[in-house]
Amino acid sequence: MEEEEENEADIPRPIIQVLSRQVAKRRRFTLYEKMAAVRNIQWHIEASDLSMRAVCRFSNLHHRQFITWKSDVLIMQEKRNSKSMYLGLSSILHAFTEKVLCHTFELLD
Repeated sequence: MEEEEENEADIPRPIIQVLSRQVAKRRRFTLYEKMAAVRNIQWHIEASDLSMRAVCRFSNLHHRQFITWKSDVLIMQEKRNSKSMYLGLSSILHAFTEKVLCHTFELLD
């Protein structure tokens, strides 16, 4: 029995290594950077013989992101000075603004 226990202890056990995948932090692009990336990728697609996916891969941008940004270019151009394209929540008081203004002006008279 003792010999069997000693033999089991001598058997080298495989070392399990967990490969950690290095994932880059998420990065936020400004609207100007998005427009520049769309313009740059579009220019490379037209100038070269490469496909959209190849140019996007070379530019380190996913092709679906390029398609989304390309469709949003007009909105980006309108909002160039803001930090995001999000319009925000609509006011819950919008339906009552006329009544509130009338009441306010009545109080001032």
